[in-house]
Amino acid sequence: MILSTFSRLEPYRLHFFTAFMLSSAVFTWRMQQIPVHIVDGALAPDAAITGYSPQQALNWYDAIGDQGRSVYFQMFLIDLFVVMPSYVLMLGAQLVATGCPGVLCYLVVAIACFDLIESLTTGCAVIGEWRPSEVHLLVASAATQFKFAGIGLTLFLVAVYSALSYYRPVGKEKDS
Repeated sequence: MILSTFSRLEPYRLHFFTAFMLSSAVFTWRMQQIPVHIVDGALAPDAAITGYSPQQALNWYDAIGDQGRSVYFQMFLIDLFVVMPSYVLMLGAQLVATGCPGVLCYLVVAIACFDLIESLTTGCAVIGEWRPSEVHLLVASAATQFKFAGIGLTLFLVAVYSALSYYRPVGKEKDS
C-alpha cells in the first residue's frame, strides 16, 4: 500500500517539494519570533541534529516563556500537518522514481515515525503544564537523531539511484 501510494504520487514530487520549501520557510520565520533560540548551547529540540540532554530541553522550554510556547505550538502544527507529510511524500515518491528497491522506500516511513515521536513530545511539552520526563526527552532526542540520520541516508540513496538511473543503458526498463 505504501509503495503504491508513493508510485501514484510520483508525478507530484515537485508539488511536495514546493510545499516542503514554503512550509520550511514559514517554520524558520516563526522560529525567529521565539524570544530565545539557544539555551545552554541547545538548539530548539527538534532542530538539534546531534540530540540534546533532558536538562537542555527543559531549560529551553523554560527560557522561551509563554509567548515562545505559543509560537512554538503554531510551529508544531505546521510541522505536523505540512512539513512532515510533504517531505515524506516527496522523498518516498523520489525513491520510487529513481528505481530504488521497494524495501528501501520504507525508510521514509521510519523517518516519519521518528519525527512524529519527537514532534509529539515537543508539542505536548509546550501546550500545557505537562513536563516530559527524562525518559521521554531521551527517547525524543534519540528520535531526532534518527530522523536526521534517516533523512541524510534517504538523500544519499536518492542521489545514488538517480545517478544509476541516469547511466542505465537506453532500452532497459526500470526493475519493479
